Amino acid sequence: MFISLSAALPVEAQNRISLPRTSLGPNDIAVIINENDPLSRQIGNYYLQARQIPETNIIKLRFSSKLSIITPKEFKQLKATIDQLTPEHVQAFAVAWTTPYRVGCMSLTSALAFGFDKKYCAEPCGSTALSPYFNSSSLYPYDDYKLELSPFGGHFFHGVERVSTCESGLQFIAI
Repeated sequence: MFISLSAALPVEAQNRISLPRTSLGPNDIAVIINENDPLSRQIGNYYLQARQIPETNIIKLRFSSKLSIITPKEFKQLKATIDQLTPEHVQAFAVAWTTPYRVGCMSLTSALAFGFDKKYCAEPCGSTALSPYFNSSSLYPYDDYKLELSPFGGHFFHGVERVSTCESGLQFIAI
């Protein structure tokens, strides 16, 4: 015996296909803006509109953007404020400024993702520690690994096992 359920469903329900989630969405991303930097405000507001990120996901900070490198101590204070202002559902950050871009020996995006840790610093031609996100199928990097990645860094670190720095430049080692 064959029973057709399609006649009982509204037309709208019959025409929808639900696919599995394959990436982060606008609600998963927080945009971090430095209110002291006009360019940061401009970039952050543009990114919010272009990516349709909800305004509740804006993190506004105030700090000097004159130096390209901040100390681990300064980063710790900045990160504590970011953590306090980050909505619980957020899985990644979009950083809307150009400086500072380093925390001691780490890139700012790596420090945001992993926390400042010297094991992610490499001497010339040395390798960093392995990324726990390498080759992961997780769509929730913060929930699963406590990693707060950038939308670019999330995909970037997904396929990179470790980073090596050499005289010839930065090398990314993927297996």
